Amino acid sequence: MKKIIITTLSIAITSICFGQNLENPKDGYFLSKDFKNAKPTPYTELKSSDVGSVRRIWRDIDLTKPENKFFQSSQSRLIDILLDGVMQEKLVAYSATTTKDNPSGDAFITPLSIKDALAKFSDSVSVPVYDDNGNEVKRVMKQNDFNPDAITKFRLKEDWIFNKKTGVVEPRIIGIAPLIRIEAAGETINEQPAFWLNFPEARNILATIPVTASYTTDYSYDDIFILRKFKSIIIKEASPDNLRLVDYVKNGDLQAESDRIETSLKTEKSGSRIQ
Repeated sequence: MKKIIITTLSIAITSICFGQNLENPKDGYFLSKDFKNAKPTPYTELKSSDVGSVRRIWRDIDLTKPENKFFQSSQSRLIDILLDGVMQEKLVAYSATTTKDNPSGDAFITPLSIKDALAKFSDSVSVPVYDDNGNEVKRVMKQNDFNPDAITKFRLKEDWIFNKKTGVVEPRIIGIAPLIRIEAAGETINEQPAFWLNFPEARNILATIPVTASYTTDYSYDDIFILRKFKSIIIKEASPDNLRLVDYVKNGDLQAESDRIETSLKTEKSGSRIQ
């Protein structure tokens, strides 16, 4: 009888164990956001009749700043996300070359092939070619492999719109561009966009990628941009003279001028507030 009871108990325990949900335990106390199926947060509806004014701004995000380190997270690096979108043909890269039809170089006019877009990140070096006797017979140009760590800045093109109906200033990011360094004699002499991406199109991808900067947050890359959780400096505001800050700031304090413009953007109308 004792043997029968023990056997019955063993079978019952085994049945309970196999009947339990064998899904992996949750890694953390709070449930994570479903990023895979996430959609971009919709903007406030804005009719053309509600637009009081529009100011176009260009700003740079420096990834070497501590506040922007999450853009270079090894688990979700921004440049990798955007290039992956280009290579999968989910995003179109547009030429940043200035032309008669595109004097600022940031209009979405001339699409680049995937090959041409990726080539923007590869440095060309002169490599010697030798004959069988070890003599150099010629030199050819060879492209180095792309190093994503070389991308340390991004440029944003934005429209800051004053909504007359709500009295709110609403920033809308129009384009995003990775910046590449122009070097001479081993020194960086300038930085320029490799290409431009249409930001509203990129949002569909960015909304599905979590930011891994902090364990306690549940932000996507789209959230980071829309909520303005990054540090940047304004480099240019649209004007008749088409001047950059560096062209007219005499004392070299570009940050102070950037801060002045930033403040004026957020107070475009008396009593207005940023959304």
